[in-house]
Amino acid sequence: MIRSLGVALKPAIVAVLVSMVVVVAAGTVIGQLSSQTRADLDQQLQATLEGSIFQVKRRLDERKTAVYHWANEPELIQSIEALLGKDSTIATSVGNEIDERLVGILKHGYNDYKLLDKQGRVLASHSGRDIGQTLPMDELDEFIFRAWQGSVEASHPFIVSRAWKNKDGGGSEGLPVMLILAPVVGKNKETISLLAFELDPDDIFIPSFHYNQVGKTGETYGLNRDGMLLTESKYSAQLREIGLLTEDIRHSDLHLMLIDPGINLVTYPSAITNLSQNRPLTEMAQAISRGEQGSNLTGYADYRGVPVIGAWRWDEGLQMGIATETDVDEAFALYQKTVINIQIGVTSVLVFILLATILYSRSVRQGLYLRHQRDAIINNTAEGLITIDARGLMTIVNPSAAKMFGYDVDEMVGKNVSMLLPREERAAHDVYIRNSTIHEPMVLSKVRELSGCRKDGSLFPIELTVSPMKLGEDKYFVGILRDITDRYQQQQALRDAKDLAEQANKAKSEFLSSMSHELRTPLNSVLGFSQLLSVDELTEDQRESVAMISRSGKHLLDLINDVLDLSQIESGKVDLSLRAVNIRQLIAEIEPFLKTQLPQLRLTLTSEYFSQSDIWVMADYMKLKQVLLNLLSNAAKYNRPHGHIIIAISQQKTDKVRISVRDTGYGIEEKYKQTLFEPFNRLGKENSDIQGTGIGLTISRELTTLMHGDLGFESTKAGSVFWVELPIAEQPLGYNINNESTAEERDTMTEQGKIIKVLYIEDNPANMMLVRRLLMRHSQYQLLEAETAEEGIEMARKVLPSIVLMDINLPGMNGFEALEIMKREGLTEKMAIVALSANALVTEVERGHYAGFDAYLTKPVDFTELMDTLQNMAER
Repeated sequence: MIRSLGVALKPAIVAVLVSMVVVVAAGTVIGQLSSQTRADLDQQLQATLEGSIFQVKRRLDERKTAVYHWANEPELIQSIEALLGKDSTIATSVGNEIDERLVGILKHGYNDYKLLDKQGRVLASHSGRDIGQTLPMDELDEFIFRAWQGSVEASHPFIVSRAWKNKDGGGSEGLPVMLILAPVVGKNKETISLLAFELDPDDIFIPSFHYNQVGKTGETYGLNRDGMLLTESKYSAQLREIGLLTEDIRHSDLHLMLIDPGINLVTYPSAITNLSQNRPLTEMAQAISRGEQGSNLTGYADYRGVPVIGAWRWDEGLQMGIATETDVDEAFALYQKTVINIQIGVTSVLVFILLATILYSRSVRQGLYLRHQRDAIINNTAEGLITIDARGLMTIVNPSAAKMFGYDVDEMVGKNVSMLLPREERAAHDVYIRNSTIHEPMVLSKVRELSGCRKDGSLFPIELTVSPMKLGEDKYFVGILRDITDRYQQQQALRDAKDLAEQANKAKSEFLSSMSHELRTPLNSVLGFSQLLSVDELTEDQRESVAMISRSGKHLLDLINDVLDLSQIESGKVDLSLRAVNIRQLIAEIEPFLKTQLPQLRLTLTSEYFSQSDIWVMADYMKLKQVLLNLLSNAAKYNRPHGHIIIAISQQKTDKVRISVRDTGYGIEEKYKQTLFEPFNRLGKENSDIQGTGIGLTISRELTTLMHGDLGFESTKAGSVFWVELPIAEQPLGYNINNESTAEERDTMTEQGKIIKVLYIEDNPANMMLVRRLLMRHSQYQLLEAETAEEGIEMARKVLPSIVLMDINLPGMNGFEALEIMKREGLTEKMAIVALSANALVTEVERGHYAGFDAYLTKPVDFTELMDTLQNMAER
């Protein structure tokens, strides 16, 4: 009976022992997983913290270096010394001179500049509204003191005392700013003032703090020792929703104390009405206030009451605390999921053991069933699965893995896993397996990409994840493999497509450059000789023919320029010079060009202004002129006979000016409105007598966008109105509408009373003849001719002309090579070198100026521009 009882108890004892082993093993795995998870999180938090601090310091160092350079410019120092003098009669002019030197720097991301004295009083600024005011010394005293001692400083963010434009374009009060301060050292080697540039803290901290965090909920921010937030929170919108920030506060920095609310306000936003007024700072903020460095991986409440983990430290260089945090739920999501899976697995094993004990008679059959089930799962898994032992021998291989490498399962089981690697890596892998304990932390549970070797010796890319497994005292490794050949092919296809696109773009640019040169060269002769003929005595028929040649040539030149403009806009190579532009003066300059067309088209033109004073907008003068000429030209071409064109200037809101061009034409059909701005779309006018390329509106809209403006239209059967909206600008200081010299004054200045030798190096006989006939009409110029660069250089050495006109594309030595030789021989110090080329692309013009040409003129040559250039060069 006792024996029977022992036999009956034996399965129960075994079941209890096995259950204890399973529970202990699961607890150990969970404990190790917990420790590893916390260690990984701590490492990520510390790396993020250090990386964010490094990025902020790097950005601030770049700003400091730039401000230090600007503060040490001798001309600026001289102007500041003059400003600090007591002579009030020159203070205004000196202040304007300083502003002219510094205002261009503001486009590098600064709101304003300031010159400060030792007490933080503003001596000068671009805005001018804070001159004589004293900066908030409570926040800035230490930084101003150190800067006055000779160091370049970056201040804490502080609340600006005036409104300035925020990111939405509107003016806002109470916005945070920072100052980059550099000492201005005078002649006596002592600091005489501080040069400070005001910038938005978001430009420094958001790129460094918001884009490289731990998880989606991760956040890095700065704070002072009092627990005040110094940088923008990524949760600003959420803070306004739950009531920690009022709706009128658009930025959280310097408006939020990092207080522990004691309850999760994101989950329970209504609880904010019951919060105590004396809540303590968050655990992290308290540690920062004590000057402590540390981390918390168990969880604590942040300023929203959300449980987070984090790492923090006080940085002396930045003089602020830096903290990086992420929500506990996200940080431990994978761990919690794994624990639940382990618990489910352990529970399943315990249930199985219990059933096996109760159903002892059917244990073998049940065990076989479970093994078959496991094998079915492994064998039907699409991903490759390989298990190896501590010696590197494969113990389990599923069919997907065998198929992936081109083997049968039996050919792989029991073999060294190194057979699946490239031959040159197999020996190193065997050494790696023998020292696996050293390398495990670097590869376990991490996704790696490497090359696999098939049975036929071909290599292919695979993605591998290795996990450790222990069965008793034996250690195994489970590898999950994926064939990522398709992914690599897609990536290569993308790279090939990118290379092809770049080659196509380069080919297009080269083609446009070549075609521009080839077309402009004959056009130079067509337009040039037509200009010469137009001043000769001709019959009426001849004069009309010459005018027709000139108009057709100019139309062809406009087509070439439009295509080049569109190409430059598409490639992002359009350079703009945004400044204050007088709209009234610009339209007065444009109207004569249009009025020459009005009589023959039987049209009238009127202008309407919302103000009698001058109206200024921020724009590029030449580009805006190009846009308006295009709109006015369209209004003339597509108008009705005896129609009207109205230019209306109106103010939109308080910060925009709208320039409208209204016509009384037939309007735009509804079916064409959606495609109006598509390049080369003539809107059904392809076969009409109206000339055009169909890209004028496309170029106009792109140029307007680059000037931070908008271009739109409205159209009915009674006519169309196209409008351009641009930001209002202030009238420039010292503006004088009569500050340009008259044509008569320029003519007087040209009377030098001496012969000016001009050497023209040109291989095209037609171009040479054109310039020869032009200069024959101006007796003060003597033309010398050379067909090659070599001949021209030799002639320049002997004759020493005052001016050298040089083509770029010459037979043999080109114009750039010739210029380099003339510079080495010092000839450029004795004569002016002017390029006269059909290469009209912006890049070629810039290259010419960079190479050292005194001027760069493009063909077809404009006689007025050429003669003005010759006169300017002769007067140097």
